[in-house]
Amino acid sequence: MLRSQLSLYALFLLACGGLLGEEADQIRVPPSEPVATAPSEQPVQPGVALPPVEAEPPPPDPCLEATPTPAPQGCVMGTLSCGDTIQGNNEFGVTNFDDDFYQSKFCTPQRNKYAEAPEAIYMLDVPGDIKAVVTLTSECDDLDIVALSWNETGRCPNIKHNINECEMDTDFGGGSVMMTTVTRAQKYLIAVDGKNGATGNFELSVACSEYR
Repeated sequence: MLRSQLSLYALFLLACGGLLGEEADQIRVPPSEPVATAPSEQPVQPGVALPPVEAEPPPPDPCLEATPTPAPQGCVMGTLSCGDTIQGNNEFGVTNFDDDFYQSKFCTPQRNKYAEAPEAIYMLDVPGDIKAVVTLTSECDDLDIVALSWNETGRCPNIKHNINECEMDTDFGGGSVMMTTVTRAQKYLIAVDGKNGATGNFELSVACSEYR
């Protein structure tokens, strides 16, 4: 009797073991996907110096040195034409005009002690039927631009001379004057003068177009 029970128990274990084996074969654990890792940075080796970062040099100061400017020959330092752009410094000029002169010729009603500063003066010949605009750029000092109708280059006008036209721009940092001709060409003096004795670098540019 006992032997029969043992035999039945053995058969039961075999049956259960086989069933578990079949179920175990059917259960499959999916393989895990590999985890992406960030590439490791190359360590800086001790004792190895990194290359220095070179800073860009600052731009040159346009006001540091006076722009070389020819000395005046008679009244003018040189001539201007349509399309010209020049640089200069009124320090190299001569004082010809003052507050009384500018007021008497109706250039400006202001009094800015112009007698204390020399002028840089140029001759501009404007052809007939042309509108000419001369622009002053002055980033260094408080300089003003003047345009006077005048035909002589050997001498500058004084307060006794008759001036038919005078235009002046007294804005800080520069300005512009406009001249127009009808039929005939006209000569103008273009002067750069300084308030209260100011001298400095400047740029003059001349733009022309047909007037009519």
